Amino acid sequence: MINREIALEILKRGGLEADCAEDGQVAVDIISSAEPDKYDIILMDIQMPVMNGYEAAQHIRAMDGRRSQIPIIALTANTFESDKADAKNAGMNAHVAKPFDPEDLYAVIAKCLTKAD
Repeated sequence: MINREIALEILKRGGLEADCAEDGQVAVDIISSAEPDKYDIILMDIQMPVMNGYEAAQHIRAMDGRRSQIPIIALTANTFESDKADAKNAGMNAHVAKPFDPEDLYAVIAKCLTKAD
């Protein structure tokens, strides 16, 4: 919960708006019920209750239309190459290690958004 609050504050300081989900299932529910163009990017923690980030990403990638194309960035303390491969295999576009530098996170977000256009 504290990591989510820190990330939210970092995003706000960067001039970004964000919604939060307390677990992977809630994240999937939020994306599936939102207007297709509401979200530009998803920051997905890997270690979450109910449904982990890999599973949530796979569910999002299986959705119809624009929702399935939203860039997803994995946020995790797991930094081995196998963890990065697991994120990619789950359909995530990028991997950012926690704790992260805000400028590094902004750069990855910008890169993912540029590729999505």
